[in-house]
Parts: sequence; structure tokens; C-alpha cells
Amino acid sequence: MEPSEKVDDRVLCKYGPLCYQKNEAHHKKYKHEKKASPHRQPVKDVQVKEPPLPEAKEDDKSLDSGDSAKAESSNSVDSPPSKKQKTDASSRAGDEQPMSQMISKEEAKTIIKKMFLVEMPDDFYAFWDLCVFLNPKKPLDAFKDCKIRLVGPFEVLAGVLKESKHQVPATLHHWRYFFDPPEFQTVICGDDRKGEHWGYYRDDPKEMPTFVASNCATQDCIIKDAGPNLFAVMDFIVASQLKSADPFSKMKFKKLNTALQSKAKEENINLHDKSAFFARKRKVVCPTFHKGGIVVEYNKKTQVGYRQMETEVNLRKVLDKIANAETEERRDKEMEALDSLITYANIANDECDFGGPLELGINLFCDGHEIFHPQVEGILISTYHLLNRSQFADILKAHISSGRKRGTDLSIL
Repeated sequence: MEPSEKVDDRVLCKYGPLCYQKNEAHHKKYKHEKKASPHRQPVKDVQVKEPPLPEAKEDDKSLDSGDSAKAESSNSVDSPPSKKQKTDASSRAGDEQPMSQMISKEEAKTIIKKMFLVEMPDDFYAFWDLCVFLNPKKPLDAFKDCKIRLVGPFEVLAGVLKESKHQVPATLHHWRYFFDPPEFQTVICGDDRKGEHWGYYRDDPKEMPTFVASNCATQDCIIKDAGPNLFAVMDFIVASQLKSADPFSKMKFKKLNTALQSKAKEENINLHDKSAFFARKRKVVCPTFHKGGIVVEYNKKTQVGYRQMETEVNLRKVLDKIANAETEERRDKEMEALDSLITYANIANDECDFGGPLELGINLFCDGHEIFHPQVEGILISTYHLLNRSQFADILKAHISSGRKRGTDLSIL
């Protein structure tokens, strides 16, 4: 005769043999049914009346709550989604850019050229591949943790900016910030409070950009050199975020940093090669209000290609007097000085000194006062055509015709 077994008064764990907990405190408090052996008939369950739970200590409470949470989490992963969960998942699908919606690089190259009148460099497409790898469902938000989002030509690759729905001239002012000259093509947005954005800068629409520029549109028109390519720009941004990140966020920034550098190495993209930027700098014939300067063909021996219209200091004084005039009569009087400069610019264009009129037009554009928009269009459109940069003329017309918006609500989607 078998000795009577001791009654087990522990609480029955609701997860039974499926419970994965190995914590000693958990097993002291809960009992678990064993799986029936295939070679032996299972013993009929004895229902045990559960005694009232004793008042738990602080340590026990934290352990129990952790055990329960882990078990529930495990259960939810193993269980198929409920009808409500399926509905929620389908409603979120509209916010994603599914792989089926994206288009190939070759198709995108053609569409981008049509929509924006310029081509994107190789690092642009390599960077897109990285973003798809980091976030296949929403590659435009691959660097969301850095408060960065991809816009403009990237939205063509994502399949949200469609050739069938969005065409020139609307696409030419899509994500074009207030102070973006035609030479600047925005591809990344940052802090909306500052109007922070980055884009490719090129002096000729038929050429590839020489560097990535940045601007804070709500602050000023200044264009800064941000790096030779998008990988260099994002490497700097991620590294900056990593320095100031809390311990819980550091890991994700480290992963982004590693992914960036690995992809750059794979594509043979140099993060520190600024040779193209410095080569351009040697070609700059004059400074501008936006500090980027302009590049035109200039013969030093004959001095054909550029002549100065006015010094920056004097031009600012002329423009300030016009903008701040208290009456229309006074404004017309002050406008005479600008009219003289425009006449001088037209003569310069006739004599192939295209750099001077380009400088004057860009500076008027950077001044930002809408009263100068007619003069900006009059000077720059003709000068761009004479320089064989007619694409920039079309971009300028679209930008000004759109109202040249301030702020950050610049999408046509």
C-alpha cells in the first residue's frame, strides 16, 4: 500500500505545463500540472480549494507582476490575432509604404528627371537602399529616431509621389523652402521649428551636385556645407544624437551609425572626401547673400564672364530703403537706384558677363521681400537661359508662382 501523498496547497498556475518560469519564488507560490506520460494513464485531477492569498511583501509583488506580465506576453505572441487586432493592423497599413508600392531605381531616375528637372547622384540611391533595409515598411521614416524624414525625390522611390498625379510645375516647388534657390534641391527635413533641411547643391542643372547643403529657413538664407554626400550628413547627425542620448536610446543610435558606415563602405562612398567642394570653391567668382557664392565660366585674361554690379553692403542699403519706405512715392524714388542696377545687369548680359546679373538676381531672391519678385524673375530667368541653365529658370518661376511659402507645410501630396 502506497503512503498517502502530502496535499499540495499551492495556487494552481493558470499556464500549467506551458509555463516557462524557472524562478524559485514563482514555483513556491504556484503549482503546475505535469504533462501526461504516453505510457501511463493520467491521474484524475483532484480539485483543491484555493486558500486565500497571503498578503504579499513588496519583493513578492514585483516578482509576481513580472512573472504574470511575461507569461501574458508569451501567450499573446503564440496566440493568433483576434478579429479586432486584424482590423487594427489593416487600418495602419495605409500609413506604410509597402514594397509593392515602391518603384525600381531605373524607373525612378526617369520620373525624378521629369518631376524635378535634375538627376540624383549614386549616393542618393545607395542611401535609399539603406533606408529600405532599416525600415522596409516605412523607409521614408528610417531615421525617425533622429527626427529626420526623407522627402522630395525620395517620395518618388517610395511610390507616394506619382507621375500620374503629380506633374511639373507643381513638383518643382514640392518641399522647396522659402530661401531655397534653384540650385538647391531638398531631400531631407529636420526640425520644423527652425525649418531645418538638407539638399543637393549644384551650379548647373545638367551636372551632378558638388556637395550637400543645409539651411534653416525660419532663421535666415544662409546655405552651409553639410558634407560631400548623404551618408556623411547622416553620419554626423546620428553621431551628434548618440552623444546626447540617454542610456536607453544609445543602442539604437549605435545600430544606425554602424549600418550607415557599413553601407558606405560597401558602396565605396567616402564620408570625408571634400575634394569636389574645394574644387568648386576655387571656381567661385563672387560671394552672395546666402554665402554659397556663384560659379560661372570666367576668363581671367579677358575678364569676360563676370563683372560686379554692386558691393554687398551698398546693395543691402538700397534694398532696405525700398522695403522700408513709408509711402509709395518714397518707394518709387528709392527704386530708381535698383532700376539703374537692373539696366547695368542687362548690359552685362549683352556683353556675356553673365556672372554679375546672376549675383544680383540671387541676392534679390535671398533678400526675401516679395516686392522684389518681379525684378528677381526679370533678371534671373533671362540670365539662366543665357547660361544654358533653363531648368533653373523653370524652377524659379514655379517657386515664385506658388507663393514662395514660408514655414514648413511645403508638400503637394
